[in-house]
Amino acid sequence: KRLSETPAEDVIANHVMGIYELAAIHLSNEPPAVDAAKIAIDAMSAIMAGLQGRLGQNENVLREALQQIQIAFVQISEQHTLREESEEGSQS
Repeated sequence: KRLSETPAEDVIANHVMGIYELAAIHLSNEPPAVDAAKIAIDAMSAIMAGLQGRLGQNENVLREALQQIQIAFVQISEQHTLREESEEGSQS
């Protein structure tokens, strides 16, 4: 009953933040699980795009969270790629 009384945009925002956290967890692994993080980030992005303008007061926070995790993804995946290339070069 309580869930049915909660605005849908609030429930969706909560799930989107869960996807954000999933991406962050995968990026914080050592080594980072960039493929898994990308799936979560893409899912978050798809939800945000599909519901643009319909998430009420949560939308700005979610948009900022998406931008932050996308930036983190780029930085971490670049570092991960450089680390792998360095390891391959030292094995040659």
